[in-house]
Amino acid sequence: PVRGEAGLFLGDLFACHGDDAAARAVWRARLVRVPDDADVLTNLGSLARRGGDGAAALALLAAAVTLGPTNAAALLNLGNALVDRGDLAAGEWRLRAAVVAAPDLAEAQHALAFPLLLRGATRAGLRQLAWRFEVPGPVSPRRPFPQPPWDGRVVAGQHLLIWQEQGVGDEVLFASVIPALTQAGVRCTLEAEPRLVPLFTRSLPSVQVVARRHPPDPVLTTLAADAQVPAGDLVAAGRGGAYLVADPARTAALRRRLATATEEPLVGLAWHTTNRRTGPARALPLVALAPVLTAPGVRFVSLQYGDHEAEAAAVAARTGVTVVQPPGIDPLADLDGFAALVAALDLVITIDNATAHFAGALGKPGWVLLPAVPDWRWGIKARTSTWWPSLRLVRQAAPGVWGPVIERVAMSLREVKERYPLDLI
Repeated sequence: PVRGEAGLFLGDLFACHGDDAAARAVWRARLVRVPDDADVLTNLGSLARRGGDGAAALALLAAAVTLGPTNAAALLNLGNALVDRGDLAAGEWRLRAAVVAAPDLAEAQHALAFPLLLRGATRAGLRQLAWRFEVPGPVSPRRPFPQPPWDGRVVAGQHLLIWQEQGVGDEVLFASVIPALTQAGVRCTLEAEPRLVPLFTRSLPSVQVVARRHPPDPVLTTLAADAQVPAGDLVAAGRGGAYLVADPARTAALRRRLATATEEPLVGLAWHTTNRRTGPARALPLVALAPVLTAPGVRFVSLQYGDHEAEAAAVAARTGVTVVQPPGIDPLADLDGFAALVAALDLVITIDNATAHFAGALGKPGWVLLPAVPDWRWGIKARTSTWWPSLRLVRQAAPGVWGPVIERVAMSLREVKERYPLDLI
């Protein structure tokens, strides 16, 4: 939120520490005294958006922009709120106005990337995405490597140092471009999240994989590479495809442990994410999947990280269906084991979290449940993924409305179970 007069810093402090109710009370009190304060309206609109009240956010932010047509923060927040509601054209227009009003406002420059990428303006969107390192938030800071930055050209014989950024799912996604680079004659050294090193080492045998450290491993800072590049910038070189190779022995052992005497197909489920910023729009409670769980002749396996035993028990009591919690696999700590678990299944049904990217990168058939306005990686309309050919995208028709999505998945599961082997989806 925007900082206002000295008396409003308290509201700013509350908001920065996650106490939205206290911040809202401070700013509303200010608005009673000064109803035409565009900064306070912007702050309140930002809180409403963060709380999931899109209608209130749009009303407050539109009022702020009316009062301050060149107020960059108001334009930025209104643009984001419009994109949230699926109005990409109007959102892009407001974000462009914010950039004009404050060209150095990194948040506005970065936010402009998302409507561009969603509507397919990839080259322009990637230019705006380069601002991600200037914005405080989920993106990791730039790594202090001395090698010159990559210019985006793929040249046989060059040596690239590729460094990790963002989350585990993003690492899996961006690394899918590497096989195409190596096939083109590029030598790659990859800095990776330590939990991914065994999986990447097996899957990318021609690539030197080094665990991320703080400070960076001296092997990398002294590496005689021609250039260094954050993994997300590999998107400019094209799209990948399935490339992960799970541990075959662990995969076979997990398949044996999970299989039943009647050989029911094994369907993995993931429904939760801990991302506080975008998670509320992407996640859903396990009980919401009850229509899916009641599909006959299917054994469901949890792919969900975190402790969800109580939730699974409550759903079992309600539906009579047990979602199996695989013993010995920690989806957070043991990513190589998690990959083997995904590989052992017949089908994955997941929200947009790292599970979707593991399934796609392993070439596993999967259905990804997406909000009406998804992350840019999934595009805005397509039923298939440009990254992962084995995945099918099942989208909300309206923000927050999961019912029809779940019914479609439940119906498809029943039809597929009756007509085809699940591994042929």
